[in-house]
Amino acid sequence: MKERTLRFTSAKAMAKLLIGVFALVAAVVGGVIWLGIATERTVEENARQLVDRHIPELDAIGAMQAAVGAQVNQLYLYYATTNSSGFRDASESLRAKIRRQSMLLARAEFVADHERLTAHLKGFDEAVASFDREMAGPNRDWDALREHLAVAQKEADSMQAVLNELSGRIQSAASAGGSRTLEAIARLAWLQTSFNLSVVVVSAFILVALYGWVRYAGILAHRAYHDDLTELPNRRKLEKDLAGLLAESRGKAGGLILVNPDRLKLLSGTFGHAVVDALIVAFTRRLQEALAAQPDSTRLYSFSNGTWAILFRDDAARSGAQRIGKLLPTLTATPLTLADRDFTLAVSAGLAAFPADGDDPATLFRNADAALRLAQAAGGNRLHYYSREMSEQAVAWLSTEAALRQALTADQFELHYQPKIAAASGAVAGSEALIRWRRDGRLESPAVFIPVAEESGLIVPIGDWVLQAACRQWMTWRQAGLPALPVAVNISAQQFQQPDFPAKVAAALAATGMPAASLELEITEAVAADHPEKVVATMAALKATGVTLAIDDFGTGYSSLSYLKRFPLDTLKIDQSFVRAMESNANDATIVHLILGLARELGFKVVAEGVETERQRRLLADGGCDLLQGYLFSRPLPAAEFAAFVAPATTP
Repeated sequence: MKERTLRFTSAKAMAKLLIGVFALVAAVVGGVIWLGIATERTVEENARQLVDRHIPELDAIGAMQAAVGAQVNQLYLYYATTNSSGFRDASESLRAKIRRQSMLLARAEFVADHERLTAHLKGFDEAVASFDREMAGPNRDWDALREHLAVAQKEADSMQAVLNELSGRIQSAASAGGSRTLEAIARLAWLQTSFNLSVVVVSAFILVALYGWVRYAGILAHRAYHDDLTELPNRRKLEKDLAGLLAESRGKAGGLILVNPDRLKLLSGTFGHAVVDALIVAFTRRLQEALAAQPDSTRLYSFSNGTWAILFRDDAARSGAQRIGKLLPTLTATPLTLADRDFTLAVSAGLAAFPADGDDPATLFRNADAALRLAQAAGGNRLHYYSREMSEQAVAWLSTEAALRQALTADQFELHYQPKIAAASGAVAGSEALIRWRRDGRLESPAVFIPVAEESGLIVPIGDWVLQAACRQWMTWRQAGLPALPVAVNISAQQFQQPDFPAKVAAALAATGMPAASLELEITEAVAADHPEKVVATMAALKATGVTLAIDDFGTGYSSLSYLKRFPLDTLKIDQSFVRAMESNANDATIVHLILGLARELGFKVVAEGVETERQRRLLADGGCDLLQGYLFSRPLPAAEFAAFVAPATTP
């Protein structure tokens, strides 16, 4: 009986234990199920919020930023070309897109931001409308147009700033929601692994699904702060890092360097954007490798397409810049090889130091860009430091550009002619037409306005004017009884690359009646070296008109025997830097004699420019040079003075 009682008691205890265990398991399973349901709802809610709200909001912000940027580009394109074709339709379409995306952000929590955005958008629309009215008017006020552009740019920058703030808050909210969800999933996975395999499978499925959405949000965030082409941190990331660096570096110094390849527009127009993109990627890798040996505070960014930014911290900003600046020549010393073609890049760089040159990102960007432009205007392939005088130079640059636009219609240009002298006889054998600008009653140096004309694209219409004016002047001289001396005209890179350039030359000859054999076109060596197939085709079309072709500044940069053999050239012009140094520098004298010998072998005529001494004249004449040009004989002369210079030396 006692034994039965013990067994019964044991059974009851076991039953209770089993019931307790079952209840515990049921509670745990119920808890797991409840936690699974609750977590699933949390996951779904966060995912739905991410998909239905955050991602569309980020997409709307990105679309609006792109539309604002495109609208600003339309304004600058209209300003640069004065071509209104398609502007209004495109402008209205972009503004409609901006307003449409703006409405997507009109949520309760964004009321203040939306009001700021609407105010800036209104100011932007008013500036665009004012700009359009001024451009459409009969007499454009370029100062007013620049003011409208500045207002539009300011309002666009303000809209971008508001959108950047919104983007940051939305991304933070999305990230926080994703983090909370991942924590809940982690707890659920631990319980499910212990008690319920089926729940584990479900949670894994949910985790994978959520990971996809979180990863998509991460991709959006990465794209927002990285350049698509180079994968470098972009300008937005630079602004953020620089603002943080300036805030935490009180009393410490550093600098921002902007780096840009010289002749990038020329390379793009010659080889196409795909090749230029490949060059940018290849040079980015070189920059990364070189900067890897620099201190950890040195960082590389993609500032814009084809422009890099180097941010560094150094108590002696100038010495830090010099350290980095010494790297640039080494990076460009070895050509970049793409598709079995070698490309030799030269780069310019501009430095703005902080806090000396600015204590906020916008000021540092502007000042570094001003220094970069000065480096490019000075010939490129150098590093320039910002100075306060550069701001004044930027104003002068814009003033010169505005005045240049009026100079063509106001008939302010004139041609001066520098005689070319036959080395053997000393007789006048031709001339070179050189443009001069009579601005406010005085002659402006070509060194001042030619870089502005090239940067603004005005060099093409100015070059067309030079070509036509030289042909007309030649006919005037002939009608006055002067001999048929050849006249040379300089052709810019942009002018030479115009598809209709050979047709323009033929039209100028036909309109004036000038014989083609008396016109010589001087093309720089750098133009001749780029994209030989196109160059050969253009030169062949020019030769078909009957003109002669010369390579100017021969020996200064891209000399190649291969293109001398391929191109239908007539004349080589030895650069004046070699001529001036040949008396004192044996290497330069050797180069001059090598060019003279090479020209004889290939059947080219040779012109030496910059002849200033009698000894230079004798050395060149003894070496077999055909024509001499320089201040030893005459400075460039106005047309009437050139005619008087020629007349005594010639007999009809």
